[in-house]
Amino acid sequence: MKNNGEWQMLLGAQTKKYQGVIAIYTSPDLYSWDYRGIYFGNPILDQMCECPNLVDFGEEKVLLVCPQKRQIKPDKDISSYSGYFIGRQNKYRFLPENRIQKLDQGFDFYAPQVFTDQLPRINSEVCSSHSFQNSGNSVLRLPPKETTSSGS
Repeated sequence: MKNNGEWQMLLGAQTKKYQGVIAIYTSPDLYSWDYRGIYFGNPILDQMCECPNLVDFGEEKVLLVCPQKRQIKPDKDISSYSGYFIGRQNKYRFLPENRIQKLDQGFDFYAPQVFTDQLPRINSEVCSSHSFQNSGNSVLRLPPKETTSSGS
């Protein structure tokens, strides 16, 4: 996403101490990238935070996250879900205004991605981990929602 004249990329990550975080990188041209630090970290992100996605509503932002905790041997999910925080961005940091809210109560709703197209419309899609395990790739695409200047 572009913010204040520069491109920003969020990456789900894990620290050397096995803590889930979200890193932020910036670029003027989408080719060269600079690491700007930890965009968001919180113990609720468990051991790893995957598939972060920031939905921009002007001053207010929604940060979608997928905290994950795994058993190392055997490699097995202990906890994996999709959730979100509402907050705002201050330079290269996300400042949440609420506790994490779950989007689903199980493993079958994972990695929600939301973007705004040029009209502007809000678009979203979700991968189903159950479908990946049993029958190959599965993505749920929701029809775009037209937005107005009031955000509705």
